[in-house]
Amino acid sequence: MNEPIYVIGYARVSTPKQAQNGEGLEDQERAIKNYCKKMGWNLFPDNFVYKEPYTGTKKSRPIYNQILEILKSNKRAINVKYFVFWDFDRLTRAGTIDYDQIWTDVKEFDVKLRDTTEIIQEEKNAFEEFGFPFEYTWAVARPSEDTERQKVEDARKERIKILQRLIKPEIRLTQEGYHIGRPDYGYENKKVLVENKKKCMQVRLEHEAKYVESFYKLRAENILTDEEICNILNAEGYKSSVQNLWSKDKTKIIGTRGGGTLTPKHLQQIIQRYTYCGVICEKWTHYKPVRAKYAGLVTIDEWNKANRGKVFIEENDDNTLTLLRNVSVHSKKRKKYNPDFPFKGVLLCDICGKTMKASASTGEAGGSFGSYHCTRGHKRNSIRQSILEEKYISYLKSIRFTDEYLEILENSLSTQFRTREGELSDHTAKANI
Repeated sequence: MNEPIYVIGYARVSTPKQAQNGEGLEDQERAIKNYCKKMGWNLFPDNFVYKEPYTGTKKSRPIYNQILEILKSNKRAINVKYFVFWDFDRLTRAGTIDYDQIWTDVKEFDVKLRDTTEIIQEEKNAFEEFGFPFEYTWAVARPSEDTERQKVEDARKERIKILQRLIKPEIRLTQEGYHIGRPDYGYENKKVLVENKKKCMQVRLEHEAKYVESFYKLRAENILTDEEICNILNAEGYKSSVQNLWSKDKTKIIGTRGGGTLTPKHLQQIIQRYTYCGVICEKWTHYKPVRAKYAGLVTIDEWNKANRGKVFIEENDDNTLTLLRNVSVHSKKRKKYNPDFPFKGVLLCDICGKTMKASASTGEAGGSFGSYHCTRGHKRNSIRQSILEEKYISYLKSIRFTDEYLEILENSLSTQFRTREGELSDHTAKANI
């Protein structure tokens, strides 16, 4: 009676999402089981096929590594002879080097690879056909080796083509200001139709966005420590996003993760995310900030204040953005209210309606000439500093306030002060609960 032959069955898909949708895994499992039945082999253990929902490189294959451990611990007790897979593009798409390494891995346990398409053949001694009773390692080879290598190389090239087809448009969309991937905390993804094509943008998710706004508001005030801010927001009910927790093979939901409270470290990470001020800055934008097609949850000015100079986004006259780091909050260059230009950020451009900027240029004789200017999407609108300030100062001096107006102003300021004082007291009370 022949001793039973045991084999390991191995099915693989390229992404966890494909595993969750069952794309290809069931077909591979069926093909492997039918092939083993035809060959009279027994799948170890208990007619089971291992499923790998990971990429085509061996570096991220925990199921494959698990199989090697099983072979190591069971080889002596059980006659595992073959490692069976469906087709070459399901075993690896990393090329012949990776394929050779897999052969080396399994050969250590006297196991050989076999595909259900039956391309791989048994090794043969080149001298056998001549009747020579000699054997050399270089003379023993698989007749199918060239075909195997071609199949693996074809799979590698196909992988590159697939990645190019997927990633090229994603890079272009990111550079245009659209969103790729999972939404950030405080947002949800929404598909919009742009030029008859669906593109993804992030839109406000109210029950999370209110906490993000509080992050920036409290940190920009620079009154409370990060730990105190966390205590306040946790007391108000902040919880991180909840995500499904999948099994090791990515085919079953076994629980959830997230839903935790806010920590100072997490707060500091959130504060530096460009997306919250409607800006994208990452590898695909060459780490240069571009305006997103969707609105941020806070303004760029609020974002800068919350980051306190560690990271600073500067808005240029031509509507582009510049990313700066370690900017002194006391730097004259970065002051919003520059005493040299008292109306900077106050006067509105009569073309676009946005606040005018101000700067001084040096003439050929070395003199300084200041001006208020704006070039946001239109021809440069510039007014000499001396002329503009003379007119506005003259106008302001002519303004007279009535006693009734001053009384209303005093009451308004007092009301605003008491409201803010009450908010801080409320925050403190909640944090101490």
